[in-house]
Amino acid sequence: MSKVGIETSQHVQLNYNPAEVGDRIIAHFIDGVIIVAYYFIAFIAFGLISSTFQGSSEFWGNQEWILI
Repeated sequence: MSKVGIETSQHVQLNYNPAEVGDRIIAHFIDGVIIVAYYFIAFIAFGLISSTFQGSSEFWGNQEWILI
């Protein structure tokens, strides 16, 4: 595979091998799983907060809209 080289402003040459297509697809899938897990955890956290402050304010009744 070909190497990609970049020269920095201090004249240091950085060379690396770019990722293959399969590696990039797997990385994209992992990123998607992390994002879905974040939203899942955030909805649960807002749900717990909402149930804690139930009836104390109208703000906590629409916590899903705040996240979106």
